Amino acid sequence: MYYRVQLIYINPPFGTTNNYWDDKVNWKELFNEFFRILKKDGMLVIHCSIPFNYELIRIAPKPPLYSWYWKKDSPTAPFLAKIQPRRIVEEILVWKNDKNTYYPQVIG
Repeated sequence: MYYRVQLIYINPPFGTTNNYWDDKVNWKELFNEFFRILKKDGMLVIHCSIPFNYELIRIAPKPPLYSWYWKKDSPTAPFLAKIQPRRIVEEILVWKNDKNTYYPQVIG
């Protein structure tokens, strides 16, 4: 018996540093598994930032349908402040499986 999931929401290692906890992932293989186990109306949501987001978009079997931007309350990476700007925004890429309905949120 196979189980399908409605949502896969991850904040993976970006693979952009030499740290042991930031190992590269085989995204081509992982995308195949993500879309295999998603329900027909399921969604895949991945946190990322430059240059990692470009790698995801290039490797994915189809482009994301849209992206969200998370403006953080405080900047990240204080230890890197002398060599790069501190990040305050993170991108969130969203893929939908085969069939999905969008319900717009109307305010007011």
